[in-house]
Amino acid sequence: MRIRSAVSVGVLSAFGLGAGWAVIGPSAGAERAGEDENSTPHFNTASEMQAEYQEALGNPVLEMPPGVEIPAPSAVNGAEQSRSAGGADYSLYEGGFGEMAAANMWRCAWEVELLTAVEADDVPRVNSAAVQLHSFYDLPVAKANFVDPGELWYQEVVVSAVEGDQTQLRDEISINCSADLAAQAEARGLLD
Repeated sequence: MRIRSAVSVGVLSAFGLGAGWAVIGPSAGAERAGEDENSTPHFNTASEMQAEYQEALGNPVLEMPPGVEIPAPSAVNGAEQSRSAGGADYSLYEGGFGEMAAANMWRCAWEVELLTAVEADDVPRVNSAAVQLHSFYDLPVAKANFVDPGELWYQEVVVSAVEGDQTQLRDEISINCSADLAAQAEARGLLD
C-alpha cells in the first residue's frame, strides 16, 4: 500500500478526517477499476464527481437522520472551483471523491443527530445515532481509505458525547463538517 498523493490528501482533508484518521491505501480510482496500487488513479470532472456523490447518497446504507437537510452536490467540492475566463470548469477529483464526500456528509448528519439527542436527553435517539456512527467503519469507502487505530474517532467524539462531554463532538461538527450542516446545528442552538 502507498500513501495517497498530496492532492488527494489535501482534498479529502477538507472534509474532516477527524481525530486519529490517516489516509492510506491504493487510490480509489485504481481500486474501483480493479487495477493495482501502482496504476494511475482515475479522475472525474466536477459534474462526474457530483453524480458520484448523488449516487452514493441514494444508497440505503447512507440513510440520513430525520430533519437533516443534505447540501446539494455543488457544496461538496471543499474549495473554489477553478474556472477559465470563459466559465469552463477545469476541476478534477480523484475517483471515489464523491462517494467519500457522501459518506462524510452522512457521518456529519448523524453527528448532528447525536448532539441533538444528547441535548434533549433522548436515550433511544442517542443509542440509535451512536450505532449509526459506529457503522461508519463498515462503509466500504471508509475501509478503503482510512485507518483509525483503536477507533479513536469513535471513542473521543461519540463515546465522550454519550458520556456527557460534547466538546469534541461540537468541535467535529464546527470544524470538520460542511458549513451547511454546521449552520443547521447552530440554528438549533447546538454549537453554543
